[in-house]
Amino acid sequence: MNVTIDPKDQERLEDLARESGKDPGELLRELLHEALVGKAQNGSAAEGSEGKKVPPELSLAGLAGIGKGLWQGEDAQEYVNKLRSEW
Repeated sequence: MNVTIDPKDQERLEDLARESGKDPGELLRELLHEALVGKAQNGSAAEGSEGKKVPPELSLAGLAGIGKGLWQGEDAQEYVNKLRSEW
């Protein structure tokens, strides 16, 4: 699966990755894993995939709003129609 995020959000992810000493892709995978298993809880320390506590600044809650600029001014139905026309 490919994930596209806004350039500003990409910079933030890279900053967080640098601070944590992790690869941005690895950090994103960990954060998404937390969300999928339901362990991220609005800024509280969550348990990562290796059983280690994830600091709040690296929690999925810290990624709130990522990509919202991508959809600004975009009509949902027009977007879906455009995608369908490419099939």
